[in-house]
Amino acid sequence: MFDGMDEVEFADRPDVRAAVEGVVADNRNSSRNIYLVTTRPSAAEITSQLIDFDTAAVLPITSEKRVSIIELWCAAVYPTLTDADNKARDLLRRIENPLVNEMATTPLMINIFAL
Repeated sequence: MFDGMDEVEFADRPDVRAAVEGVVADNRNSSRNIYLVTTRPSAAEITSQLIDFDTAAVLPITSEKRVSIIELWCAAVYPTLTDADNKARDLLRRIENPLVNEMATTPLMINIFAL
């Protein structure tokens, strides 16, 4: 996994792209390997320039999925179901804030808020 390709300095991107392609093309690596390159949408052209890579967008999660993630997260972290339910309800209430709600659209951001 090559994570955060958008964080590479613009001038260095051709070299990094070539290095990624070199790893993928190296015949010492298993042909069963799957390579994942991640980037923010604002830098998606990075992955579209890689040879033989497909681009896939991570879609925002639904509010139902967000509730499920928060409930599961709290159940895994808090010692009792009562504590977990209370913490989940509190977090869901706080996420209703329009500014927060707009950002709580990916599992990563939901985990950050839960932390």
